[in-house]
Amino acid sequence: MKTTILTTILTFVLLTISNIGFAQSGTEIFTETFDAATSIDGWNTAADAASRPGDVTLEWAETAGVSSTGAMRFGGVNSDPAAGRAYIVEKIFSAVNFGGVTDVTVSVSIQSEGLTSSNLAILTEISGSIQEIASATGDINETGYTTLTFNHPAIPTDANFVKLSFNIAAGAVQDAGGTILIDDIKVTPNDNSGGAGEELITNGDFENGRASWTDTAGEIRTEGDNSYFFADVASAGNAYDVNLSQILEIVQGENYILTFDASTSTGNNRTMIAGIGLNEGSFAAATETVNLTDQMQTFTLQLTATGFGSTNSRVLFDMGAETGIVVIDNVSLVQGGDGTPPEEVAEPTAAAPTPPNRDAGDVISIYSDAYTNTGVSTYIADFSQGSLVNDVEIVSGDFIKLYDIGNFIAIRLDNGTNLTDFTHMHFDYWIADASVGAGAVINPKLSNHADLPTTPGETNAIGYTNPVTTAGQWVSFDVPLDDFTSESANGLLDRENIYEIVLTTAGTVNMVYFDNIYFYKDVATSIDGTEELPNNFTLDQNYPNPFNPTTNISYTLPANAEVTLEVFNVAGQRVATLVDAFQSTGSYDVTFDASNLASGLYTYRLTTGNSVQVKKMMLIK
Repeated sequence: MKTTILTTILTFVLLTISNIGFAQSGTEIFTETFDAATSIDGWNTAADAASRPGDVTLEWAETAGVSSTGAMRFGGVNSDPAAGRAYIVEKIFSAVNFGGVTDVTVSVSIQSEGLTSSNLAILTEISGSIQEIASATGDINETGYTTLTFNHPAIPTDANFVKLSFNIAAGAVQDAGGTILIDDIKVTPNDNSGGAGEELITNGDFENGRASWTDTAGEIRTEGDNSYFFADVASAGNAYDVNLSQILEIVQGENYILTFDASTSTGNNRTMIAGIGLNEGSFAAATETVNLTDQMQTFTLQLTATGFGSTNSRVLFDMGAETGIVVIDNVSLVQGGDGTPPEEVAEPTAAAPTPPNRDAGDVISIYSDAYTNTGVSTYIADFSQGSLVNDVEIVSGDFIKLYDIGNFIAIRLDNGTNLTDFTHMHFDYWIADASVGAGAVINPKLSNHADLPTTPGETNAIGYTNPVTTAGQWVSFDVPLDDFTSESANGLLDRENIYEIVLTTAGTVNMVYFDNIYFYKDVATSIDGTEELPNNFTLDQNYPNPFNPTTNISYTLPANAEVTLEVFNVAGQRVATLVDAFQSTGSYDVTFDASNLASGLYTYRLTTGNSVQVKKMMLIK
């Protein structure tokens, strides 16, 4: 069993180490090379490139690039009479460790293949900071690769992702365009970045065995081309009874960034202490306790040497307080940063609830592995004030989208979609605990454009206010489309020509995982042609609403389950538990008496298994 565990860990490290680096002077923070056909996975055409697939090519090129491996070939032709049509290919890389660096250099190697009357633009977005080099066509040629380099300053100290975009044919005349080969994309820190400095750890990847390291109860193991530290703590006691350390110099009062990969055994979790401190005398230290799971994680700790520091100091890992396996690899310690812990984005550990089976004509899927998705031009329209951080695979073959919503993000469809005969909108969302606060919302908006794509411009939109009261678990949003309200001055509720789905936030909501975004017709499923049972987990709007002082809440269960139905005030405090029991498949109706509550807005939440639905209601006395 241990062999399987460590093979999984090794695979993870080998897959991620090529793209994630440590912020230190003279080394890459981020690299992307193209050494196999799978190298272009995750690169997607955007903007007009996605809407005109016949004009665009995107493929892995089996040609020797700068790294003597391969390259990504991307091209487009402006066959539209309207000049300025852009063809863009882009990808977002998450979990990039910038180590507090605020100024970097971006370089990319490019070879042209027949660019004609076209510009080339390269754009990088690093956690909200955007930089672009444009009109680079004259700098590249068809005889070999040219490395283009430009600075990207003003990066936030907690930067954690890179978005890369390549645009050819921008400003091209009709029937002009071309193709480029892309290889060796690199992001390196500038000397004046004010971030992390020289690497202080020697043999941080343990490829030289125990060299430079001291440990009390572990060993160095090697699988394939990778080595790592391994300890199996048999009995719990003093945290310092089982430790790993390396002696180095720590400067008193300075900030340090400690980065490492760590995990424990399959199906288990445990804690470990990590940090910096003296190797003598009082053994004063700056440490943090991290939570290890059976998935290899990259930990980044911002530490300050407050009240200690000397040439006889150390980086340390203490693991004797709990039993269980500890695996440590790729340790880095650099001086720099601002001492502010980076924002950590928690992620779900389970997939979103599986949607029920539906006839193809009864569902329009925007994003779901359960249904066939309709044509989507882009999952992040160019006017969005947020970003698509990553597509995340929580369980094998089941992908979800992680958005940094900012103020809003927009999903644009290929064509206008008629929702007249559809009854409900559904999506599942998951946010971290830290994101929930008073007034937090995730609101869907459906934009109805009269003449897109011929004439851009919103003519009508309908929206819904969805308060967020639940975090750390999947929440299912199921709302009748009739409950959406018009945002148009003429009061129209048209939904026959929907081109965009906009998701907005307020309050403290920022990073949000989404899955199963679709519209459906609420129809019953017949069993043997006679008995009708609910085929979907639904929570209905209370009736009457507004109410005083009682109202009815109805819901349906497609399967037997443990059920809770709770009521919350606007501050997120639970004011009533209406159901807490095991219930059988069927429909239920519950009366809520709010005689002892004050007038105001309340939310009610139905939870069964890993499915959660929330709706709001108004009490007026």
